[in-house]
Amino acid sequence: METCEYFFDGMVILGCVGEYVADYTNLRTEEWRHRIGRRSLLLLTLGIGLGLFSLIKTNGLSGQVIDSLGDKAQRATKSANTATETSGQAVIASSGALEKSAKAEASASNAVTVARDANRVANSFEKDIVTAKSQAADAESHLADALQRAAAATAELTRLKTQGLLLTQRRWLQL
Repeated sequence: METCEYFFDGMVILGCVGEYVADYTNLRTEEWRHRIGRRSLLLLTLGIGLGLFSLIKTNGLSGQVIDSLGDKAQRATKSANTATETSGQAVIASSGALEKSAKAEASASNAVTVARDANRVANSFEKDIVTAKSQAADAESHLADALQRAAAATAELTRLKTQGLLLTQRRWLQL
């Protein structure tokens, strides 16, 4: 639309130049200047009318753009307000986090002290653990022996049961 306005303004300027030539110069004949004057007047009138029409359209579009920008500005303001509220909440949460951090540091210091004490106790139990491991290894060895003997006894029991079953079957067959 803006290009149209420039074009129609050019028509107005051309019409004005034609009027000037027709009224204030002595170029060619009187009849020729009269024709130029009429055509210039028509061009001038047409340029002004179409320029006005283009201006009205351009103003309408400008109004729509301004309304759209106003809406965007309102949304941006709301977003900024929300961001400000969120920022305030973040500051409050940050203060709480700092307090918790200080408490956590104190707890960590206590935990280090307790860990040192526990380490001393653990070192004292280390010898007991070595002894217990040795005893556990001996117990495992005894258990392995006992399992082998139990397996042998189970095998012998199975063999005896099988022989007893065979004897029972022979007796039944003899009857």
